[in-house]
Amino acid sequence: MPRKPPRSEPPALTPSQRRDELRILLRSGWQPLTAIMERLGVSRRTAFRRLEELGQGDPLECQAQDFEGGTRNLWRLPSSAKDHPLHITTSEMVALAFVKNALGFTAGTGIKEDLDELFARLSHALKASDYAHWKNLDRKLFDLNEASFDYGDKMEVVNDVITALLREERITLTPKGKNAVPVKVDPYSLALYKKGLYVVGKSHKRDDLRTFGLDKIVEVERHAGEHFAYPEDWSPATFFRGPWGIIRKERVDVVVRFHESVRHFVTRRSWHGTQTFAETGDGGIEMRVQPEGVEEMVSWVLGFGANAEVVEPAWLRERVAGELRAAAARYG
Repeated sequence: MPRKPPRSEPPALTPSQRRDELRILLRSGWQPLTAIMERLGVSRRTAFRRLEELGQGDPLECQAQDFEGGTRNLWRLPSSAKDHPLHITTSEMVALAFVKNALGFTAGTGIKEDLDELFARLSHALKASDYAHWKNLDRKLFDLNEASFDYGDKMEVVNDVITALLREERITLTPKGKNAVPVKVDPYSLALYKKGLYVVGKSHKRDDLRTFGLDKIVEVERHAGEHFAYPEDWSPATFFRGPWGIIRKERVDVVVRFHESVRHFVTRRSWHGTQTFAETGDGGIEMRVQPEGVEEMVSWVLGFGANAEVVEPAWLRERVAGELRAAAARYG
């Protein structure tokens, strides 16, 4: 299997982008040269050059300040009536950092790259006293979750889906496979599930709601100008209700009994909007739930091993039992 080429480094900032970053910093107040060097990650000489370039077209101000027995220069850009200074707090940067880390798997689609650039630009609006705490947020906050899909070759697919979502335009999705049939869809939501991206919307082929994994889509045709009426009663939270039902089928009444050793793990989480719990009398717990499709739920139950038992329905109980017998046979 051929090895994937390494990801290329992000392109260097253009002169215009460098000036924009410096403007954001200097509009937040008077800044010493050391702060400019640290924020832009440049040398003393380069920082002076950036200031000189900016001063050729902007009303750059400079003043001397007494500092530790000597003086130092401070620079700023005065805010005009047209400016809307951005003030961002450390807690807001922390919230954004969580989002950025959680979406790290979207590298190559443009989503992560846009977040990285936004994160860097917003950092310049932090107060000088807060900036030192911000610098290591990527290490202080870490997203440890499921193995992610590789969307490095899906930039056009993701971008076309997002554009169609924003503009409420119809799209045609072409799945993988020789006999795959393109499907025309009114896209309603882009869902994030276990480090994967899924578009859910109305299928024109079946005239019902369907969910498509973008990892299985090889082409998206966006029908520019062909708009649809976005349904006012559409709610992705109501549609999914939890982590089971990406592969949607008819609603099923399911009862699963859990051993007391995993009771705390099961009951402290919100698995599905229909879940209820009842005591079993032996320290365990029984969950009742009504997912619309059980494909994802089967693997979830199997993950508990001997600590989970499907009670109802009988056909699901037998399916899980069959999986366990087959797994045991491999170790036989």
